[in-house]
Amino acid sequence: MESFCEIHGVEEPRTLLYPNQYEERKALKKLIHEAGLFRHLAQGLDRPLWNVYTRARYMYSNAEVTGKWTPKEHKKLMQLYEQHGPRWALISKSLGRFEDNIKQRFRHTRRKSMGRWSAKESRLLIQAVQAVTGKQDVTNVTSGISWQACSDFMNNVRNGRQCHNHW
Repeated sequence: MESFCEIHGVEEPRTLLYPNQYEERKALKKLIHEAGLFRHLAQGLDRPLWNVYTRARYMYSNAEVTGKWTPKEHKKLMQLYEQHGPRWALISKSLGRFEDNIKQRFRHTRRKSMGRWSAKESRLLIQAVQAVTGKQDVTNVTSGISWQACSDFMNNVRNGRQCHNHW
């Protein structure tokens, strides 16, 4: 990151990872895209660009709190989500935690059921796939399914990944 900043005359690496927080956001985004910041960072690493991006943001984040979540923090997260929706950057400022950490915590807590699927849940999944695809016969349907929409249809009894894996 430091070498990229040195080459391109950027004083603060954080500006490249959080460009929306700065007035010169358009110029920063243009530099990031045209100069290939994340490809530069990924050189020599056998990692997808998204992993490189996430790790770099984590390293340069201003997260004050790390580690296990307290029940109080969890309750505050749920309140903030009710208030602001999935605006993770805004919630991050209130909780002092890294955005992706907050997002993962929230997604993890939406999982209400684990283990074996009941017959009722399986029937509900079939109804969800029918509703989402608009087809009555879904026995051979395997693509074009929004698993998150199925999860929502099922009142989030199971998350999208669980619905996909069970299907």
